[in-house]
Amino acid sequence: MENKVYSDQFGTHDMSGWLGEKTEYVIEALLRLHKEIDDINNEPEIPYGYKEPQITKEEKVKKTIEYTLFDLTKIYSFALGGDWECNDNNFVLKNGLEKLKVKYGLIEETSEHHEVMHFVEKASNLIQGERYPNRTLFYDALLPMVGKDKLFDDLDNELELVRDGQKSWESFVIFAKDIIQQIKEKYQDS
Repeated sequence: MENKVYSDQFGTHDMSGWLGEKTEYVIEALLRLHKEIDDINNEPEIPYGYKEPQITKEEKVKKTIEYTLFDLTKIYSFALGGDWECNDNNFVLKNGLEKLKVKYGLIEETSEHHEVMHFVEKASNLIQGERYPNRTLFYDALLPMVGKDKLFDDLDNELELVRDGQKSWESFVIFAKDIIQQIKEKYQDS
């Protein structure tokens, strides 16, 4: 299903792509703003003598963003033919724009999911071979993933032991099979 949006200003030109693009920019900006506010560590401002805590300025701004995202996800869904649900504002705050795009059927998978599954496939193939040259190729495949998740960091630490001669390739392969499976399960639906 794809909705068409026509404007008197542009005659019979379909504006749904433009409307989707503009709302996407606003959603991304609001997500960045929400994250920045989330990182602020201010105490609530309580007037002298007042017993009940007041809502902080940051909480007010965050609520405004949540309400704005409620309407923006509705517009985004309409413009691009997605199946909108009333909690999509919270969904996009929790999961990000790419997962909302997957939910609406605009893309098949997130870039994170694609990157991780590509690594899983490549790493699974490399550990089936001999240490040379596969240790180096495994390291090259792993390097962009290091720092993204403790599981990737664990692989990196174990591979370093192989490089330093403190661990055999064969024992690394046993360890790596288990970790690769855990990565695959963890990111299967990301």
